[in-house]
Parts: sequence; C-alpha cells; structure tokens
Amino acid sequence: MEELTPNRVTGAAQALLLVLVVFLNLSPSQAGLVFDKPHLDIQAPVTVTQTEAIFPFHVEGTSEVTLKAIKSSCECTEGKTDKLSYKPGEQGELRAVFKHGERVGEQFKTITVKTDEPGGGAQKVSFKVVIPRVVEVSPVALFWATGSQRESKEIRIGFPDTEVRPVGVVLSGGQDHVDAILTCLEPGSKYLVTVRPRSTSSDWKEELVLEMDFGSELGVRKQICYAYVK
Repeated sequence: MEELTPNRVTGAAQALLLVLVVFLNLSPSQAGLVFDKPHLDIQAPVTVTQTEAIFPFHVEGTSEVTLKAIKSSCECTEGKTDKLSYKPGEQGELRAVFKHGERVGEQFKTITVKTDEPGGGAQKVSFKVVIPRVVEVSPVALFWATGSQRESKEIRIGFPDTEVRPVGVVLSGGQDHVDAILTCLEPGSKYLVTVRPRSTSSDWKEELVLEMDFGSELGVRKQICYAYVK
C-alpha cells in the first residue's frame, strides 16, 4: 500500500474542500428564484392582436426573494407579477404581454428579472411568437431607375385566410411623386394597386399605406408599400 505523503494529504484535503464549496453553492438554501420553464414557443391565433406568455416560478431555499426590476427587450412587451416579495416555497407567475402592432412572422422577446439575491440575481426568460400573416403583398417595393421610362407597375394584395377577410381596403399616403390607383378584383380577397411615377429625373421615395378594415374583431390594420427612384 502506497504511503500518503504530506503533499498528497494536502492535495486530497483541497479536493475535498472544493467539493464542499460546490455542494454549498448548489444547496437549496442558495437556489432562490427558479423559473419552471424559462422559454416558451407560442403560435398566435390569426384573430388576436396581442400575446400573453406566462412563466410560473417558485422560491427554493430558506431566504425570501424580492424582485427589484422587470425589464423587457422592447416597448411592445410588458412584464408583471402579482407582488414583489416571495417567501421560501412560495409560487408565483411572471406574465408578459406582447402587443403585436403591425408585426408578422416570428417574433422573439426577452424579459430580465432582477432580484435582491446575492450576486445580482439577474435572470432572463424568453418567448417566441409566430404571428400569422393576414395579408400577402407582392411586391412590397417598386423600383424605377433614374431617368427611366415612367411605366406603370403593380402591387398585388391577397388575403389567404378565408376566416379573416377585410370589409374595406383603402389606399393612403402622401403620393407626392406617384399616381396610385387601388382596384378591387374580388371583394375581401384580391386587390391591385397600379403605380406610375410622375417623374424619374431625380431620386425620391414614396410610402403607400394600405388601410385594411377587419371590423370590430381585429380593427384596422396597415400595410406599408414603397415606390422609389434611384
């Protein structure tokens, strides 16, 4: 049997001490605020204008936890809890409300929660929302080269979801540089915007705004299209 020298004893003691330190750092008394599921994937129904993400949490250990700040990644999202202080073993919920606005497709949002726990106590939760498109526009932008012919170009608008159709569509915007005409090809389903520049002698950019009225359920949605000379 190999004899333990003082150096080997010292090394073994240091290893044991390291294990104890790790164990103490991971002990329940230091766990604090714990989110049950820190990330959510959400498919938003086509008829809603905002999404609520709910993150249940609980407090592990023996110390009370106080929330110092709740900060979202953008102004369109707000995070709230019922109260700020939670006792050991107590459960709660962080509710994040994301207002869609004109956004479509995949949207990724985060909420940062800061507590009075040792070391700063900052944690992040996140959620991804897929917002379905209620309108399809092709193309979104029309382009003419400087000095080119003032030929007319078209933007086609369609509504793929048969359950969500507009009761009215109007075209607005400055139209300082173009003549734009909206034509209804099929009510509530297909529309056409014909655009002709008034001049192509210099660079300019124009915004054409489609205002789509979906009634009391969804209200008025806007789609911005562009026409420019460059």
